[in-house]
Amino acid sequence: MSLLIALRRWTAWTRPALNIVSARDNRGVHGRRLLQQLLRPCARFFAMSAAIPPPAGAVARKGRDALGRFCFLLHFAVMIFIVGGWTIWWPRALLFYLAFVPVVALQWQFNRNSCVLNNLESLMRNGTWRDAANEEEGAWLLTLARDVVGLRVRPAQMDAFIYLVLLLLWGLGLAHLLRL
Repeated sequence: MSLLIALRRWTAWTRPALNIVSARDNRGVHGRRLLQQLLRPCARFFAMSAAIPPPAGAVARKGRDALGRFCFLLHFAVMIFIVGGWTIWWPRALLFYLAFVPVVALQWQFNRNSCVLNNLESLMRNGTWRDAANEEEGAWLLTLARDVVGLRVRPAQMDAFIYLVLLLLWGLGLAHLLRL
């Protein structure tokens, strides 16, 4: 599957969420409706990823243990917050989001292209900050793109894409805050 097809699918999934952001009402219903619209693509993603067979040549991995599942879900929750956090309508939470996104990018840079969550998992597993055997360390999103979607990209391409998306999402959050 090409990157273009994956981006088209992503924009098709997120278009309803983008449309509902501008149609705000003042009765408190907006937050519930927005959350439902944002979670609907996630349900589609999990349904599709369960139905898609692994790409040809993918290495079969043994299942994750409890710590691995917890760290994966924590990573996924942070990713969902980063992708959808700019739509938050509460100004204080939006300010937290605007501070959180640059901190994530900075920690990635200062930690030599590795997420602190992967490092903490390695520390809990074998007492070292870095684990060469952990293929997701420094490449969690790259591994997810390869295993679930079947994209074949180099780490430098993925890093450039991630920083561009982070900048775009941060800009959307700032624009949303200025409109509140």
